[in-house]
Parts: sequence; structure tokens; C-alpha cells
Amino acid sequence: MARVTSLFTFSDKVNIPYYEYPSKVKTDSVMLCIHGLTSEMEHLFTFAEKLSGKLDVDVHLPILRGYTSFETGVGDLPEKNKYDSDLKEMINELAQEYKHIYLMGHSIGAANVMRYFLEEPHYKVRSFFLVSPFLHPSLKVSRDQKEDNGGDDFYEVFYTRAVMLRMLDRFNIQVFSQKPVVKIPMREIPYEPDSATVPYTLSYRLITSRFITKPGILKNPDFSRFNVFIGNNDEVIDGLKFQDIWEKNTGGKVTLLEKEDHNRVLYSPLFLEEVGQTIKS
Repeated sequence: MARVTSLFTFSDKVNIPYYEYPSKVKTDSVMLCIHGLTSEMEHLFTFAEKLSGKLDVDVHLPILRGYTSFETGVGDLPEKNKYDSDLKEMINELAQEYKHIYLMGHSIGAANVMRYFLEEPHYKVRSFFLVSPFLHPSLKVSRDQKEDNGGDDFYEVFYTRAVMLRMLDRFNIQVFSQKPVVKIPMREIPYEPDSATVPYTLSYRLITSRFITKPGILKNPDFSRFNVFIGNNDEVIDGLKFQDIWEKNTGGKVTLLEKEDHNRVLYSPLFLEEVGQTIKS
């Protein structure tokens, strides 16, 4: 079936783009996927198309609050940690239609999934998937980015400002938390690689609302319920380092996928097979 494009309306009347890939037959199962640092969608769309065609499961792909040009307060949130309640609202609505809910996060979207697991009653979600997880900058699993970026000036971290705002945050001073700390590319059409792209900034409270609060929370045996996948050729995350930290702290398993990178892991045959086995079980 064709992709369905709609809007999701939160309780505070904010609308976000919301994409759905229905399965070939009517189903009581749905996979909700949370995107990474940018709102680029083509890799998640490929995943959704393949999964919904392979299994009797619908796949839903929202673009998070703060990532659309028509919102008030572009690149920002109305309050810190707003994503936690947003995710709760989306899952509560899905629970009215579906019996089985699966929750997946890609890149820093994986941290939003973990935050939901820790902050909300998670009995409504049957299984959790973390793909290419970038959970916190201080986790020490990032690869060194020493190579030239080819003149790409769309990505930038405002380190000095981020450090200052982090210090203020420790004293619960939030008056400057709406200030931007990261610049990313924003596409006019998020799923079209050839779409016009402009630089877009994200605020401190938006970025910190996307990471886990601190790496120490990984010492939680409940995380062994999570299904974690990383490509061996991931350009952002060192899979072996992440595997060592995750398995030692949670007792869970990390699956390393041969030859896959940060994004293409989403639709590698082995990953789709693993997801399928988990859902069928």
C-alpha cells in the first residue's frame, strides 16, 4: 500500500508531519520509529516500506516537534524534556488502535526510546529496538571524525555556548536554554535527497531532551529487553566499544551487522530478518 501522509496533533495543539506505511493486510501491530539528529527520512522510509511489505505490521514515522519550519519557536521546545510527554501521547493514541506496539529509535532517537522506557509506564510497548544508538556525548563510543568534511558547513556544534549552558543547567538555570547549540541541514522535503537544504539550528533544551540524562543509567538490567543493532562500518558509533559498554552494564546483547553503516543498517537484510523474528515471536 502507498505511504499515508498526515499530521499528528498534540494536546497543546502543535501539529507535526506524520507518515504511515500500512501493511498489506489489516493488522493489530505497529512499529513507531523515532528519527535521529536530522529529520531526513529516506532511509527510514526504505525500512518502513520493506518491513510493512514483509510482515503484517504498520510502520509509523513522525517528524519530531521542533524540526519543522511552520512551528512557532523553530528549532526549540516549549519546555525541557517535552519529547518525553510527546512520545507518551503518540503511544497512548496508538494503543487505542493496536494491540501490539513496537518502538524503535535510530541514532539519538534511540535515547528518546530509552527515556520513554525509564520515565513512562511501558507496558503498552511489546519490544524496543535501538539502531545505531547515539545515547550521550560523554559515553565515549563516538568515532574520531578527523577527515575533511568536504566543505560542508551545515553541521556545527557551538561548543563554548553548550558548555556554558550545561553549567547553568546544573544549577537549574534555564533562562538561556532556548539558545541554539547545534547547526544541522534541514530539507524542505525531508524524504527527498535532492530537496533544497538550508542550515537549521537546534536549541540546548531540544538537544538535551534527545539524550539520556547521563550514561550511568545504563546500569539497569531491564535494558536487557532491548534489541540493539549497529553496523560494523558505522561512521558515528564504534560498534565494538558500544557493545562492550552495553553488555557489561545491562547484560543485554548488541548485534553487529557486517559491512553496514549508520543509516543503511536500517534496511539490511539481516536487520530486517532479526526484527521480523522478534515480532513473530
